[in-house]
Amino acid sequence: LRGRMARVALAVGGLGVYGVGVYAAYSYMNKDKVISSSKVSSVTENERMEAFQQIAKTFDKDLGRDESFMGITILRRLLMRHATGKVLELGAGTGRNLEYLLDYGTDVSEIVLTDFSDNMLSVVEQKISKLDSQTGFRSIIGGKNKNKIGTIRTQACSADDLSCFET
Repeated sequence: LRGRMARVALAVGGLGVYGVGVYAAYSYMNKDKVISSSKVSSVTENERMEAFQQIAKTFDKDLGRDESFMGITILRRLLMRHATGKVLELGAGTGRNLEYLLDYGTDVSEIVLTDFSDNMLSVVEQKISKLDSQTGFRSIIGGKNKNKIGTIRTQACSADDLSCFET
């Protein structure tokens, strides 16, 4: 037993040294690529909005593998189990939580997804059309039922500039 524990400790220590070495080598090789904060220009609100408009069609595919690798899909599933009643998702993008809300949000009666990007919401609406035939939910657009899913296009607003909420 003692010999086995020593081998495990040696293996864990070796992995730690390997990880530090890889990080150090990566940092050294990419030191010229680091951008100082003085060289970074701010992205305007219009540039940010346009970027989301352009990536909407491939957003789920581009992000899916990274989210799975980082465990975000598991977190989505766990969080959506706590959803009940009427659910409002602000900044819903392409509706990546929608599947989990329908599969695990057993007490969800209505879902409203909002986003400023028309293209992102178009992807959501395509998902809703497919889900209408597969679930007890009906889209607000496609019909009326006790359980509803809908989308609302919202005014663009940034966490950096909340003036769009002023009356």
